[in-house]
Amino acid sequence: MSMHKKLPPAQWRDEITLWLESLTAAGLSQDTINTRRCKIGHAARCLDKSPYDVTSEDLVHWTASQSWKAETRKGYRNTLVGFFRWLHATGRRADDPAVALPKVRKTRPHPRPCPDAHIYAAMCAANDVERLMLRLGAEAGLRLSEIAAVHSRDVLEGDAGPSLIVRGKGDKQRLVPVSGAAREKIQRYLDDRATKTSASDVVFLNN
Repeated sequence: MSMHKKLPPAQWRDEITLWLESLTAAGLSQDTINTRRCKIGHAARCLDKSPYDVTSEDLVHWTASQSWKAETRKGYRNTLVGFFRWLHATGRRADDPAVALPKVRKTRPHPRPCPDAHIYAAMCAANDVERLMLRLGAEAGLRLSEIAAVHSRDVLEGDAGPSLIVRGKGDKQRLVPVSGAAREKIQRYLDDRATKTSASDVVFLNN
């Protein structure tokens, strides 16, 4: 798909640009802003009318017609509510059509652990660095993006044993216990890498 096809309709572009700028001013992460940009652009193409002509009925009908999972539905609702609230707050629209969008019912996600046989097979086929990544995912429950963001200063020593500061979505942080073996492997990997490449505190570099 070309970049041109991904652009929102011309009648939405200036408003979207200014709205995204307000999100940057509010301190939202670039990942969050990029997600909002994609969602509002997709909504604009599907609604197929000026943002000043979109009605509450349009928003409810469009969102109701989508076969999204709850998390995706919530993301689109948040994006539409944020955009049209901004239009209203800045005086660009006299009303806010998104106030009619119902809240998305929360669902409890079901755990889907990777089978031990798959983890074992992956460990057997992996090199040392990949095995360390796999251990952080399998033993500490880190997501792929969280593994990629692990920093040397995130490894802590405490009275209860070693732990890891994990940075998740929305720059939220949590403290996760890790095995002493995993901590030692991270430190050994960093020490070994320091003798071969330029210094960097990011644990897993894209070589």
